[in-house]
Amino acid sequence: MIHGGVQNSEGLIGCPDCDLLILKTHPVKGFSLACPRCGAQILRLKTDSMDRTLAFSLSGLFLFFPACFLPLLNFSVLGFSGRCTMVKAVIQMFSSGYWWMGFLVLFCSILAPFLVLTILFAISFSVRAGKNKRFVVKALKMYHHLSEWAMLDVYLIGILVSLIKMRDYGEVISGLGLYSFIGLLAMVIFSMICFDIQKAWDVMEKKP
Repeated sequence: MIHGGVQNSEGLIGCPDCDLLILKTHPVKGFSLACPRCGAQILRLKTDSMDRTLAFSLSGLFLFFPACFLPLLNFSVLGFSGRCTMVKAVIQMFSSGYWWMGFLVLFCSILAPFLVLTILFAISFSVRAGKNKRFVVKALKMYHHLSEWAMLDVYLIGILVSLIKMRDYGEVISGLGLYSFIGLLAMVIFSMICFDIQKAWDVMEKKP
């Protein structure tokens, strides 16, 4: 099933949901290619995909270090005061013996988002420059495995829940790190939405 017109066709492409192999086609702007078996969207033309991915991923990388090291919350609760940062929270979990929890927070909220942004920036830059075909192929495979592990939204929900509950017992003020963290989350989401992985594969296949 093809929603809209088709410009050309070459090879086969698999449905990401049901693995059905269908004729690879390129839908015109504003339309998408859907699987005839399960109806999942397979291809959709994205305008200026690499330029937008490059811009959003670079912005996310600029926000990454402020989000990790600046205070998320400044609090004074029941006579105790302090500051909470992402890195400090992970260190506290490790020092308290919560190794698995600390590792999950470290990987899903710090390492995975950083790697995703770095990979998207590197891919979009390399595709735009027309270089490093072998690197782009490896990076695309890495992105496929890492993209589902960037869970900044879950961490943000935890911060907001803590912010609401702690206000009943004292003064809690959001810090610059929280705003950087929200911006980082937005840049990760926008980068992944704008990124057209099929276009990247197509460009690499056409290069000698």
